[in-house]
Amino acid sequence: MPPGVVTQVGGHAITRQALAHWTVVEAITQSVTALTQPVPRGVVPTPPGYQDCIAYLAAIDKANQPRSVPDNAHLKEQCAQEYEKVQIRALQALIIHYWVKEEAARAHVAAVTSEELGQTLHRDFSTEAGFHRFLALTGLHASDERRIVEDELLRAKWVSTLPGVVRLRRSKAPESGQMVGEIDREQYEQTENMRLRWIPRTHCRVGYVVPLCSEYQR
Repeated sequence: MPPGVVTQVGGHAITRQALAHWTVVEAITQSVTALTQPVPRGVVPTPPGYQDCIAYLAAIDKANQPRSVPDNAHLKEQCAQEYEKVQIRALQALIIHYWVKEEAARAHVAAVTSEELGQTLHRDFSTEAGFHRFLALTGLHASDERRIVEDELLRAKWVSTLPGVVRLRRSKAPESGQMVGEIDREQYEQTENMRLRWIPRTHCRVGYVVPLCSEYQR
């Protein structure tokens, strides 16, 4: 493995720098619900000291148990465990990102256009000001949100070309609840098939959560 590379997925390399960046993005996006205030800095457990995370958890403990004294060593351990979990999810997301890119290319699925991306962002945020407000509250970069949306669009385009999905859409009315359920099952089966095609290219055993394989050096 080249220096600074976590692993290769097809013709794509996942670097330690990219994993560190997307670990932060994963920590932020999983904390976002009804966003009315900035995401607290401590939501992102930053090694090695985890100072912001410790302060964040201590504040939560104090609010829930005003008389308790936070155990910083225990809080730091919690932060380290959370970072490990978030990093694994981020690595999983990056691996699947490249799996889907390779699968879409294999199926000759057209890349997401800037027009498609712009339309989806406009639907999600209505105005440019709303988009920038979201970025300001989360601390994400515009390129992060665009990549997340682009991933969703490419996956949807790829799924729409799957033979089983094409057959279902031709045979049932679009509003059919049964069709929606069947398409979901077809998508799940094809995602599992994608895993079966890709995991044997590594030294990981099929069925394992891929980032837990020793091939992926975090």
